[in-house]
This record gives sequence, structure tokens and C-alpha cells, in this order.
Amino acid sequence: MAWIDATTVASLTGPHLLYAFIWFLPGLWRQGFSKPVKAFQIAATLGKVLQFTAVVAWYTVKSKEQGLKLDLLEVTWLQWGAFFALVFLGQVLNISVYNTLSTNGVYYGTKLGKKVAWQHGFPFNTVSHPQYLGAVLTVWGIASLLWDVSPPGLATLAGYWTLLYGITAFWEQFL
Repeated sequence: MAWIDATTVASLTGPHLLYAFIWFLPGLWRQGFSKPVKAFQIAATLGKVLQFTAVVAWYTVKSKEQGLKLDLLEVTWLQWGAFFALVFLGQVLNISVYNTLSTNGVYYGTKLGKKVAWQHGFPFNTVSHPQYLGAVLTVWGIASLLWDVSPPGLATLAGYWTLLYGITAFWEQFL
């Protein structure tokens, strides 16, 4: 990860460590909060804000160091198409997961003492881990838009973020 600083790596990793903590030690999380699902929702939202802020800061600082300027008029139609298609599909999956599972389902309610019905319809009947796939599609959609006007390391950053979602999906399914 030569072109990605430690702060950005930590900011991307932190929320996934929180997910692991709650997944593997839900009792400790429940002990700390009277409303553990709500606390997780708030913490996860703050984690997403931290991730977004860190990536924007990385992009801004590295672009300035490289003398790059974001000019959306120089983005190709192919890049715009990939951006819209990937972000649209990603957000359809994300929104569908939220609409299907509600807050209790999305934020590990079954681990935190809530009853959550198992779902078999869309989007769960199309792909495994639709929320994580949606997030990954969104990351790569944004990366595709910035591909030609980005500092070195964008592919590494997007790949690392993808790996984090893959690891999270793996433990949720198999551990």
C-alpha cells in the first residue's frame, strides 16, 4: 500500500474492526449500551463518515502533491457510464437491504437480542451479501469516474476497501 497513508488505511479498517467486535463479542457490546442496535447504527454511521472523509482527504492531498486537478469535463463517456451503472446498482442493493431488513437486521440485531426474520426475496435471492456488494460496486463506480485524474494508489485503495468487505462477508457467512 505504498501510496496510501496509515491514517487512510486505519480509517477504512476501523469500522470493519467494530463489525468484527460486535459479531464475535455481541454480549460485551450489549453490556455497554441500553439500546445496542441504535448504538451500533450511530457508530457505523460515524465510521462511514470517517471513511469518506479520510478518502477525500487522501485524494485531495495526493492530487495536490501530484499536481492533478479534477476536471469532470475530461472524464470519458465510458467512465461516466461505469460510474452511473456501478453506483446505481450498488445503491439499489444497499437501499433494498435497508428496506428489507430495517435497522435491526442491518445492524446485527440477531446478535444484539432482536428478532429478525430471515429473508429470501430481493436482494437476497440475487447475490450473497448484497449490502457489501453494493458498497463495493459504489467504491469502484467512484474509482472509475476518477481513474484518469487520480493520484497513484487509487486502485490499491479501492482494492483494499473491497478486501475489507470480503473479509467481513466471509466471517458473517462462515464463522
